[in-house]
Amino acid sequence: MFNLLKSFQSKSDVVVLMYHRVTDLAIDPWQLAVTPEQFEGQLKLLNKKYRVVSVEELLHHYHRGKIKSKTVCLTFDDGYLDNYLEAKPLLEKYNCAATFFIATYYIKAQIGFWWDELLKLIMFSPELPKDITIHVHQNKFHRRIKEQRINVEKNQELKYWVWNQAYPTERCEIYMALWAFLQPLPIHEILICLAQLTDLINQPAKLLQDERAMTHAQLKNLAANPLFQAGIHTITHPALACHSKFEQEQELLKCKVELETLLNQNINIAAYPYGNFNDDTLQVMKENQISAGFTTKAQTVNCDSNIHQLGRFHVTNQNQSEFEQQLKLWFK
Repeated sequence: MFNLLKSFQSKSDVVVLMYHRVTDLAIDPWQLAVTPEQFEGQLKLLNKKYRVVSVEELLHHYHRGKIKSKTVCLTFDDGYLDNYLEAKPLLEKYNCAATFFIATYYIKAQIGFWWDELLKLIMFSPELPKDITIHVHQNKFHRRIKEQRINVEKNQELKYWVWNQAYPTERCEIYMALWAFLQPLPIHEILICLAQLTDLINQPAKLLQDERAMTHAQLKNLAANPLFQAGIHTITHPALACHSKFEQEQELLKCKVELETLLNQNINIAAYPYGNFNDDTLQVMKENQISAGFTTKAQTVNCDSNIHQLGRFHVTNQNQSEFEQQLKLWFK
């Protein structure tokens, strides 16, 4: 009977949750943001009905072959400032552990994440040029614009648009085309293209909300709390599979070193930006003995999971009741 019980426990599944931002956004096509009010409701539910553990504890049970039922892990990607200002106090209030995967370039440079800068330029600028042509090296993007002027405040279709839905306006289509063009490029080429795009727009939109990463001091303060753990999210947030093995290794290992130097802690878990990885990525992880890697695959974690391809579930801006139903589905 004991052996049967042990076998049952080892097959229990963990739901690892993936957050990005805790704030309220005017336009959020990637559904990255959960408002502070909804986030608190989600934490109340987790605190009451589930066992919230750190990634470190999850990995401990994984290697022992014993994972308890109704276990949840919380993770945050990128290192946005609102993680510190909004998420941290609420996580502390409900005593919920969390891991923050940090793209260190944005913390050091204190600039907006490129996908937010692109969204601001395309979706919030009052007027776009008749033509958009940007290029770097052999990569070129060209598009004629029909719908040059737009009133974002009056266009409610934009507020509820999600990236995988039909485009309600031409600007949504342009944004997605530019995002697809820029995403495979290295960061220095992305920044060149964004600068060209900014020059093409006479009155580029101003920053509507604070989209910076947290500072070094804030990250150190965050990591000083035993509830919280930092993780590798590369230096510049590249789509890893679009780059050579050497470049991938540089991105992962330099991020590890920078975090370890700043926080004076061993940092040995990673999350792949965009959930993008390939065989080279996995080889780099194994060769450098990085203990675990998280994807964006919507699948539970159990003792049979590949340690370098652990799944996570993307949390959206759901109220407590909706979130509870979603969790039940994920655990099934």
